[in-house]
Amino acid sequence: MKRFKSSNGHGGRPRRDGRKPGVANKRTRAIAAAAAEGLLPLQVMLEAMRSAHARGDLAAAAAFAQDAAPYCHPRLTSAEVGGTAAPSG
Repeated sequence: MKRFKSSNGHGGRPRRDGRKPGVANKRTRAIAAAAAEGLLPLQVMLEAMRSAHARGDLAAAAAFAQDAAPYCHPRLTSAEVGGTAAPSG
């Protein structure tokens, strides 16, 4: 077996193996194919929500909106405020 020497003096295999950055995998290829057809799952959910709202079925529209929300709006994270308040005046 051939031994490799890295730049920092320690042995080991160089980091040239594995998938190259930016190469499409099955999931990204499927998303790109769906986008080329012009119809994505989020678009289907939003169209169904709009259709339900136009019919006056607000319960169904709210359910579709709840399902689509994680794809449109990021979750808010809690932030802890530390320190003491400076006195005013």
